[in-house]
Amino acid sequence: MSSNQLSLFQGGKTPSFPNSSRRRRRELPTLPERQISVSAFETLSACPYQQYMRGLGGYYGWDRSAPGQFQLLDAWKRVEGKSAWIGHLIHEWSTKVHFSQLDQALPAITARPPATIAELRHELFAHDFEQQWKWSIEMTMKRFLRWRKSRRDNRSKKMVWLWEHAMRDSLPPGAAADKLDLLALLKRCADRFESLGTETMGGAEPRDWLIVEGLLLKEGKIRQLPGRRLSQLQLREARAFPSYPLVVDGEKWKYNYTIDRLTYNRERNLYYLIDYKTGKSRERSGERKLTHQDQLKLYGSFVIQEHPEITPDRLVLRLIYVAEEGDDQNTIFDFQLDGMDEVRRWIAEAHEQVRIYRKFFRTVAEVLAAGGEREFLRILPRHLVLDAQGQFIARNFPVEALVALPERFPPTAARQGKVAKCAWCDRRSFCPEGTERVRVPY
Repeated sequence: MSSNQLSLFQGGKTPSFPNSSRRRRRELPTLPERQISVSAFETLSACPYQQYMRGLGGYYGWDRSAPGQFQLLDAWKRVEGKSAWIGHLIHEWSTKVHFSQLDQALPAITARPPATIAELRHELFAHDFEQQWKWSIEMTMKRFLRWRKSRRDNRSKKMVWLWEHAMRDSLPPGAAADKLDLLALLKRCADRFESLGTETMGGAEPRDWLIVEGLLLKEGKIRQLPGRRLSQLQLREARAFPSYPLVVDGEKWKYNYTIDRLTYNRERNLYYLIDYKTGKSRERSGERKLTHQDQLKLYGSFVIQEHPEITPDRLVLRLIYVAEEGDDQNTIFDFQLDGMDEVRRWIAEAHEQVRIYRKFFRTVAEVLAAGGEREFLRILPRHLVLDAQGQFIARNFPVEALVALPERFPPTAARQGKVAKCAWCDRRSFCPEGTERVRVPY
C-alpha cells in the first residue's frame, strides 16, 4: 500500500461518500447484534486484531462523518483473495446452473426459457471472470474508495479488487495473482461440477430442492410479475440466511451459518446438507480451528435442532471438493452425525465459542463508566455520539450493547512470531507489528 493510502488510514483526507437514508439513520446499537460465525471465531482465535480490522473496526465506515480510518476499513472489506474470488464465481455460477434446471423442470412457474450450460459457461468465463479481473487490475485506491458512489451502475456490483493486486508491492515473492493459473482453476471447478450431475444435489429431483444458495424454494413465495420473462432465480423472495439462536450466560446470541444446498431424496428417504469447496481438504491443526467436516457437522446440528422432521440418521452431510481432480471417491465425502448425543456436543461447542468471543468486548455501561464520551468518539461517527448542540447523547445507547475497543484486540500472530500468518494476512498494511514481523522475521 502506498504512503498516500496509508496516510488516509492514519488520519489524512477522508474520502467523500454520497448521502443515503442509511447514513442519516440515528438509531443504534453501537455494534451489530450479538452474533458469531465460524469464520469470525476462527479469525479471532488466530489473531484478534485481524478480526477487528476485518469487520468490527470499520462497522460505521459507511458514514460520511466516520473517521477516515474506519471508512477505509469499510471499503477494504470488498477486497478478496484470489482463492475466495474463484470460490465466489463458482458459487454464483452453480446457482445459475441449478436455477436454470429448475426453470426447465417447472416451466409453469416462469415464462423465461432456461439458459443452457454453454450459455452460462460463456457468461462465467467471458464476462464475469474477464470483467472482474479487468476491474481489479485497473483499480486505484482512490477509485476503490469511491466505489459506493457508482453503485447505481450495474457494473459496479461486480467490482472486485483482488488482495494480490492491492498488496502487490508488499507480498512475498511468487504470491502475485496469475491470470492463467486462476483461469485453469476456474475451468477445473466448472468441469468437475458439471461431471457430477445430479449428485451435486444429493440425487434429488428439482421438486425436492429445499434451499439453493440461501434461497428458500418450498416456503418461498414467487413474485407475480405478469409479462416479465424472469427466471426463478430472479423471482424468489424468501431468502434463507439461517442463524441458530443461543442463550449463553443469560445473553441472547445468533450463530450465523450458510447452507449451499439442502435437498430431499425421496427414493433414499434422506435429506442432504451439501457444501461445495473450491479449496483443499482442511485437516485439524493445533489451533482451535474446525475442519470442513467439523464445520458441516455444526451446521447439521443446527438444522436438526430447528427441524424435528430431520433426524441424524436421515441427514447426510456431503462435502464436494470441485477443485480436486480424480473420481467421486476422492472428491465427494458423505458422513453423518452419530445420534443426538453428538448433536448436543456440537451445540455445546457453539456455546463455548460464544463465551470465548464475548471476552473481547465491553458493554456500553462498562465503557461509560471508564471513559464515556471520549471513548465513543474514538470509535463512532460524531453525529451518533453528539446532538446538534454538541451534547453527549448517552440516552441513545442501550447499556447492554457490546462495544469493540481496538486495544482489546491485540495482534497476537505478530507477537507470537507467526511470520507466515502475518505474511498472508489481508490486513497487514494496517498492522505496524505485523508489517515489522514480516520485514524482520527473527
